[in-house]
Amino acid sequence: MQYRPLKLFIPLVLFVGMIRLVLMVMGLNYWAYFASMTAVILIAITFFSSKYSTWRERLIISYALVAPYMLVESVGLSYTWWSGNETIFQVWPYNLGTPIYIHFWGHIIGGLTWEPLLVFGLVTGIAKVRGKKNGTASISMRSM
Repeated sequence: MQYRPLKLFIPLVLFVGMIRLVLMVMGLNYWAYFASMTAVILIAITFFSSKYSTWRERLIISYALVAPYMLVESVGLSYTWWSGNETIFQVWPYNLGTPIYIHFWGHIIGGLTWEPLLVFGLVTGIAKVRGKKNGTASISMRSM
């Protein structure tokens, strides 16, 4: 079982995340909003939902997609925590009013638990809607 497309999506998530980090350090938080790792992951979810059919493959892909995202988020939140500067990683839409230490550890715990499971659920749900089941499209033919 090969995961060649992951070799594209993992660096792409990291690249977009690095753009976000650089823009943040330069103080260009407004422009950093447009560097969306979530958008890249959603494209990957759509792609992988049609390519892999077993739950094991989808679970591996889910953790592989969340790992680079979590790396960038951890670096961004660490910078915010240690520097004391307000950054895009610790603003209202993302932190829901929580202090930095709760937000940071919440990402670490979430990145190992519910975030990959959410991606897994989305990949599986989209695959089910598309009719992808056990490696084949499930199309029912009725005889008249």
